[in-house]
Amino acid sequence: MTKLYFLRHGQSQANLDGVHATPESPLTDLGRHQALAAAQKVAVLNIATIISSDLPRALETAEILAQSLGLSKAQVIHEPRLREVGVGNLAGTPDHNIAAYLAHQADPQGDTTVESLAAATSRLKSFIISFKDYHDGNVLLVGHSGSGRLLRALLSGDTGNIANSPNLTNAEPFELPVNQGNGR
Repeated sequence: MTKLYFLRHGQSQANLDGVHATPESPLTDLGRHQALAAAQKVAVLNIATIISSDLPRALETAEILAQSLGLSKAQVIHEPRLREVGVGNLAGTPDHNIAAYLAHQADPQGDTTVESLAAATSRLKSFIISFKDYHDGNVLLVGHSGSGRLLRALLSGDTGNIANSPNLTNAEPFELPVNQGNGR
């Protein structure tokens, strides 16, 4: 039976700066080291495929993991539906206040780049539905804190308090519940 794991990318420059990330926010040197350390943790998980957000910080993390695990480039799938929840014009502003994001997404005042939680949830549900099309064997998803929290909530069936769930730690893998409430 396939097991599904999730890993937030290594530390990005935006994480270091304490701001909402822009799509192109790169990994820091610490983030690269975190990815290498994470590779040791996931080595025992028998990962057959890595599916990564297509944003640079996640892709670089996935590539470091794949190389360390001896996986080929063909075993790393770029998946835009695993992108972080889009914060629109809040990118580059302090990220310590989730209430500001929630207020902004509820009333974006012309910001067409902000993504509602409903839209992000729909995007991730679409990924979950298509997941069966991926390879057999254990799969590691590499993504972002917001998308990882949403995936965990959707797969566990516990979507009641997503906004207040804690951020995910950089480069710390965890198993996602693939048999609870996800229709697989």
